[in-house]
Amino acid sequence: MPKFNVYFLGANTPLSKQFWVDSDGTLQKSSYPSVLNFTSYCEPVENLREFHKVLSAHALEGHALIKGALHRDLNNEPRAKATEPSDSTQWLCLDLDGAPFATPKEFMDAIPELKDVAHVVQYSASAGIGPAKKTLNCHIFVM
Repeated sequence: MPKFNVYFLGANTPLSKQFWVDSDGTLQKSSYPSVLNFTSYCEPVENLREFHKVLSAHALEGHALIKGALHRDLNNEPRAKATEPSDSTQWLCLDLDGAPFATPKEFMDAIPELKDVAHVVQYSASAGIGPAKKTLNCHIFVM
């Protein structure tokens, strides 16, 4: 497979939900932060192993993966008109929120066309927390 680009966005705050327990012992969560300005990062990858590597590295930095391509680099600026939703990609993200499966493997096995497809699993920030802990909350990336 030829190399292709994967795009990420960073900001002045991690682009993720936050969870904590307050002084009363109640689980609290924040929404994704409202951010206006972003800096973009382009990573060339050739296979699923490389995709996993850059996905993991940018997740640790609090960056967000962009579905599609960026049509211009961003340097602490709004992302308006920098993407086109209809752009094709070399990868697919299956976004499972509250799916009635115990594991990603159980989900993949339930769809005959996906049963033997190599994939990367990224658990959602809410996976295993609160009322959703008995359902599957993750992203499954396939090429």
